[in-house]
Amino acid sequence: MEAYPPAVREEVSRLYERYADDVYRYARFALGGEDDAYDVVQEVFLRALRGWSRFRGEASERTWLLQIARNVMCDKFRRRRSEQAALRCAPVPDSKWQHTVEASVVIESAIRRLRDSYQQVVILRHIEGLTVEETAQVLGWNENKVRSTTHRALVKLRDMLSDDDETEVGGH
Repeated sequence: MEAYPPAVREEVSRLYERYADDVYRYARFALGGEDDAYDVVQEVFLRALRGWSRFRGEASERTWLLQIARNVMCDKFRRRRSEQAALRCAPVPDSKWQHTVEASVVIESAIRRLRDSYQQVVILRHIEGLTVEETAQVLGWNENKVRSTTHRALVKLRDMLSDDDETEVGGH
């Protein structure tokens, strides 16, 4: 195992304490399983340790780590050679949406049915709370694409949720 200077280990340890939950939440719903998410968290912080000297601070630490997480997940998908060509992110509904278990399940299900790019912006912007600029950095998009994709995703999600409400009302 490569030896890292104590200052670097301390910095990455600080990042872990501060951002491991964010990385886990993002990975958990992108991959759909706890074990895979824990593996991603471990790999993200190993990569952060190895790549610390290349971190220039152009993005926030959180954005940098989520970008690493996205790359780790893309690598996992490539290695699996699954039918999924892109990340599928179905985020945990945040506390604003947790009025009932049923509402959370309905929202999570609707988000899972969104196309991949829509899922990405929904989780990063509205679940993880990243800014437009930070989301653009994580996804490698320009800010206008983030704004327009976010708008389209929210319109689609709103339509899906209102369709679900009508289906449930009609079904009773």
